[in-house]
Amino acid sequence: MAEGVGPEVLKHLLSREREMVRLLRRLAEAESPSLDPGTQAGPQAILRLELERLGFVVRAIPGVESGGQLLAIPHARPKRRSIQLMVGHCDTVWEVGTLGAMPVIEKEGRLYGPGTYDMKGGLVNIVFALRALQSMNLRPEVVPIVLVNSDEEIGSSDSMRHIKRLPPGSSRRLARGTDSSRSASSDGLPTRASSRSAERARSSSSRWSSSGCSPSTTPNAESP
Repeated sequence: MAEGVGPEVLKHLLSREREMVRLLRRLAEAESPSLDPGTQAGPQAILRLELERLGFVVRAIPGVESGGQLLAIPHARPKRRSIQLMVGHCDTVWEVGTLGAMPVIEKEGRLYGPGTYDMKGGLVNIVFALRALQSMNLRPEVVPIVLVNSDEEIGSSDSMRHIKRLPPGSSRRLARGTDSSRSASSDGLPTRASSRSAERARSSSSRWSSSGCSPSTTPNAESP
C-alpha cells in the first residue's frame, strides 16, 4: 500500500462521521452484558450484516458459557498471504435495563451510553477501517481477519483458544485489533503511513469512539 496514505484515510473517515455515530448508537442500544449470553445476538447480528456487506464470510462460533464469537474472513482471501487479526468484543459490564437510566445520547460532540467506550466504539472503528480499505481501493500487505468475542469482560475463557489458534501459517505476528480503550480506527488498518499521519487519524477518529473522553484523558464512565 502506498506510503503517506494516512491523510487521505483521515479525510475519508471524517466524511463518514455521521455514519459512524449511527452505527455506534445501534450497537450501544443493543444491550449485551457478558453474563447474559442470549443478549449477544443483538450486536452480533448488526456486525454480521456489516461484515457480510464488505465481502466477508462470517461464521458464528458457539460459546460454552458465553454468547459465542464471530469470525469473519474475506471471501476472496489471497492464498499464502499473511494475516492481521483484528480482535474486538461486543460484551459489556452493563446489565440489561441500563438504558432506562443511562440512555444513549449525543452531547457536545460526544456520544454517551453503556458500552460506547468499551468497546462498541472500537467495533465501529474496525468496520470503518475495513470500509476505508474497500472504498479507497487500498490493498494492504496483510489480510484482515476479524474475531469478535463476547466474553472479554469475564476473562475470555471461551474465546481465547480460538484467538490463539488463528495465527499459525502467518509470517506476521498476531496483531491486536481495535479496542477503543487503546486506540482509534486507524490502528486496525494495516498501512505503512507515516507515524505523524497515523497519529492524526487516530486522534480525530477517537472523537466518537471515546464516548465523551478526549484522547488525552483517562475515561472512567460512559455517562455524561
